[in-house]
Amino acid sequence: MLAGNNALRIGYGAVWANHNSKNLMFQVSAFTCTVSLNNITNLTTTSCVNTPASNLITLNFIAPADIPANSTLYATVSGVQTPPTATTPSSSSYYVATADASGYLIDQLSCTISPVCITNVTGGQFTTPGLTVNQVLLFQQINFMSYPIITVLASDVVEIIYAPASNLVGCSVLKFWRALGDLKILTTSVPLVFVFPSGMIEITDTSYPIYLYLACSAIVMPSSQASTQMVFNFYRANSQYLQLTASISVTAAAFNLASASLVLSSTEMAHTSTDYIFSFVTGQQLGTTPGYRFGFPIDANISAATCSLSVSGAPIASSCSVSGSAILLNFTSATVVSSNSSFIVTVSGVTNPSLPQLYNFSLSSYYNSSDTTTIV
Repeated sequence: MLAGNNALRIGYGAVWANHNSKNLMFQVSAFTCTVSLNNITNLTTTSCVNTPASNLITLNFIAPADIPANSTLYATVSGVQTPPTATTPSSSSYYVATADASGYLIDQLSCTISPVCITNVTGGQFTTPGLTVNQVLLFQQINFMSYPIITVLASDVVEIIYAPASNLVGCSVLKFWRALGDLKILTTSVPLVFVFPSGMIEITDTSYPIYLYLACSAIVMPSSQASTQMVFNFYRANSQYLQLTASISVTAAAFNLASASLVLSSTEMAHTSTDYIFSFVTGQQLGTTPGYRFGFPIDANISAATCSLSVSGAPIASSCSVSGSAILLNFTSATVVSSNSSFIVTVSGVTNPSLPQLYNFSLSSYYNSSDTTTIV
């Protein structure tokens, strides 16, 4: 290419593959272009024009000197649409060409489209308020209050990812809508995989948020307050184009201490060694490696404390450690610990505070003892 005015032409298809209405410039009102030589020297861009009738973008630029053979021009067009899916087959409709100041082509090369193009939307929220650990629902509406530019077509597939998957039982209906008249009911023949109905009118990408409605025999909430997500992956022709992520926030139901008690061994004297016996009933299901935290008065000496545990009358091997003014008790169960299990925990070797007065104790349970965010 000679010094002076030159041009790059970028040709694009009338529609993206795997889509029946959009192309590179769909709903694009403003875009910008840059060009550089060998990705080092920025060249002056004089104009960047889209010609919709020809599916052509023309980038005019000025070369300060002749551009030698085997040089590389890097062109960037910003503000255009991405393909609708992560796999868009190449086509002769996509090409890049160089041209001189008079518009005569110098050379031309077809392009291979290799995008990684998955729209990610997070922040979806369940509409049922006050969800608690292990709560069972029959249906749930999830709102995604954002406006991704996507178009949903007949036979697109939605796969739901939720751990454990066994917590979604008999999910037979998934409803999807953006505007009130766009309601679509998806069917399923494979668990947690839903298909948009054939023959439906496409749900166009308008300025509406996305709403989902999931109906199941049982939707079991997480067993702890740890952060949990439900993910909806959208596919077209086995190629993913959209991922919706809903955050599930649950709280512990009131911890069942109706039958709980705390008794001391024979002495309650100040500054003497005492056994503390905690008796309580679990209010929530626990995992196979649960734990408890027993908070003692700061004036008590628990440095030499030891623990023993029984669950529903059976002794269970456990270990305990001191953390500040608290005793942490961990144990392993062959199966999950069901709710309404009776616990007796004996903490021995505690030296009472020096002053006789009322003191406060605390008790917390953890679904997984190695993760203190799993408090239940």
